[in-house]
Amino acid sequence: MKVAATAARIEACDVEEYAALVRPWDVRLNQLSSGDYHNVLQGVSTPGMVIYEERWSRSTEARGASPEGYVMFGTNVTWQGTQVEWCGGVLDDSLIACAPPGADVDFKTPDRNQHVVVLVQPGLLAQAVGQTRVDELLHRRHVVTAGSDGRRLIGTIRGVVREYSGRPGLLGDAFAVRSTESRLLSTLSRCISGGSEDGGSDGIPAQRRLVRRAIELADSRTARVTALELAVAVGVSQRTLETAFRQVLGTTPGSYLRLHRLNSAHRDLAHADPATATVTRIAQSWGFHHPSRFSAAHRRHFGETPSQTLSRPLLRSDTCPLGALVPV
Repeated sequence: MKVAATAARIEACDVEEYAALVRPWDVRLNQLSSGDYHNVLQGVSTPGMVIYEERWSRSTEARGASPEGYVMFGTNVTWQGTQVEWCGGVLDDSLIACAPPGADVDFKTPDRNQHVVVLVQPGLLAQAVGQTRVDELLHRRHVVTAGSDGRRLIGTIRGVVREYSGRPGLLGDAFAVRSTESRLLSTLSRCISGGSEDGGSDGIPAQRRLVRRAIELADSRTARVTALELAVAVGVSQRTLETAFRQVLGTTPGSYLRLHRLNSAHRDLAHADPATATVTRIAQSWGFHHPSRFSAAHRRHFGETPSQTLSRPLLRSDTCPLGALVPV
């Protein structure tokens, strides 16, 4: 059977394992809420598209670059009662995430989140909405659309993923695959042709912009940074920064930075060579100087001890690559 499309399922029980599995995408993940981590991505790749649905068990912060070679669209399936923040905006059925190929992006999910994404090659998208519209979208991070169109897009993406997962014979049916692309383009066109655009910072409340900037600075630092140093770096008082963090994230800058250090230590443990690295040395490099306290905090947050993280082989992208969906 000649394969016209490819289906894949990616599953991970550790935040760093998941980051490794979704290569070649360049993404850095921080686990924000404590507990066992479980993420599942299920999708299908056609000649011009990648369509997938993701489920995240724990609140997660992601920062990196959108996939090369595709314009990216996506939104939150369970927007009622939950919030997915994408580049400063809050996604729902009427606000769709948008990103040009290789663009810097950031987002944050709540616990038990579910979202859908479709990646479209620019040339194929231009056939549906015109090159002028595609050129405009290359500078956007959000598209505002009618709620009914947003819900239709969610339903179409989820339907396609389930259709191909349940009927693998469709993967070799070239006509069925072309029909799927046509159906998705028609639905996507309704969302992005008549909607307005949010060009980014101008549509984002000032406090969200401030928190985004602070997080970007914290993430770019290779050394530890204090809440006061972070406030000075973004040009506001420590009190102003704390107020913004409390209103946007429900926590303080200090608490966020401690969680950032904990994730950084976990990342180093996951990628370290257990033959040469030690838990104590990695913990101390991120400011954790009490081994028992660090071990307890790590186990409480990630569901395993630092030693378990260090000794567990990290699945690499060649084990179960997202590259099965996104050609490199």
